[in-house]
Amino acid sequence: MQRASVWLLALLLFAWPNLARAQSFEDVVAQGLKFYEEGNFDAAIEKFFAAKMMRDEPDLIYNIARSYDKKADCAAASKYYEQFLARPDAATELRSKARKYLSDLGSCELTGTLTLSCYPENVLVTINEQPMGPCGSYKLEEGEYRLQLSAEGFKAQERTVTIVAARSGSVSVSLEYIEPGSIAAGDGSSSKLGAVILIAGGSALVLSSVVLDLVNYGVNAVELDKYALGDPRRVEFEDSYESYQVGMWVTGAVGVAALAGGILWYVLDSDEGSGARFGVAPALAQGGGGAVLSWQF
Repeated sequence: MQRASVWLLALLLFAWPNLARAQSFEDVVAQGLKFYEEGNFDAAIEKFFAAKMMRDEPDLIYNIARSYDKKADCAAASKYYEQFLARPDAATELRSKARKYLSDLGSCELTGTLTLSCYPENVLVTINEQPMGPCGSYKLEEGEYRLQLSAEGFKAQERTVTIVAARSGSVSVSLEYIEPGSIAAGDGSSSKLGAVILIAGGSALVLSSVVLDLVNYGVNAVELDKYALGDPRRVEFEDSYESYQVGMWVTGAVGVAALAGGILWYVLDSDEGSGARFGVAPALAQGGGGAVLSWQF
């Protein structure tokens, strides 16, 4: 009697996980079907895969294919329709439906749709360095794209979006208005280069004025001291001395002005960040908020 009890207990321990598993399988399938009916195809696919790990039923492969089909993932839908049709235990009625759905996938788009809504209305769109025209809807092959959005009187924007085949995405863009007299956003590299050139040129002119002064002192001023006032030979060196002095002052003044202007230019450019350049924006009646970009399916 004791031995029979032991065998009965062992049988229950072996059978109980299978009974619980069968119940869990039914629940998971029911959850997947519920998500499918609600249009939550990603959640439905997750549940169908979980159920398939418990029990490899051909109907689950069909359900997975239908879920991918509904969410317009043509490649995945085609893969699982073919897997279902390759199953010898697939139901005849579902097999016929799977063939039809698989055939309909032949017209499935391999591109995605990008819809741009822009402020202001005259925004020009460039995609991967190719001018596209005004904002609107564009069909693009699957992949990553760099958008450049610009309009006169507004700060340009650059954004990156990813296009998924047979999916639609929308981007809302509001370019930032440039206040009249402000520094306009731009590349900035040419601006900084100009400032550096101006600083270098101004420094060279200041140095030249010092050299002129040294030459003037070494050649003319020393010679002046050799001759008394009224000596005819002194006149020649006085003229040379005065000429050098004028040249020195003019060169020095121009150099200081260029040096100060270059430094001021560079400092102002740095304050606006590396993407700033000098430029006065035209006055516009419309204002604009900050840049806004959203990518939603």
